[in-house]
Amino acid sequence: MIFDFLIIGLVFGGILAVANGLLSRGLNGQQAIANLLPLNVAIGVFLIVMGVINLLRNLEDLSGRIGYRPVASAIFYGGIFVALLMGGFFAVSLLARWVPANSPAEQKMKEIVEKLTPVQAMFGLVAMLLAFLLLLQRTGTLTINT
Repeated sequence: MIFDFLIIGLVFGGILAVANGLLSRGLNGQQAIANLLPLNVAIGVFLIVMGVINLLRNLEDLSGRIGYRPVASAIFYGGIFVALLMGGFFAVSLLARWVPANSPAEQKMKEIVEKLTPVQAMFGLVAMLLAFLLLLQRTGTLTINT
């Protein structure tokens, strides 16, 4: 059940990350991204929480799972890794808002956010692909035994 929430979070996080990447290229992109900040924060926290919960629940089974079904395990743990990474990306945009204005840290955070936005879009696509594969595995449509 909790694993299903990770899949849902990956889908919404992927859509939001791709939207952020596309909006950053537009003329009013920064304003549009600023409007999406509350959604970024909510999805980012959700992805981090779901990633940590799923990782902790399956950590003891890590070596057995990888040895028995390496491809399925790569998809599963890849989904957890991407969820944690995208949650971190979304958190950086929140931290950039908390930095005091007119400080060197503000400029540095803006640079970091500008560098992460295209990468965030790429990870958004990867997250949607992994969510699709995880959903197929979960429903039994895709069985990977190797």
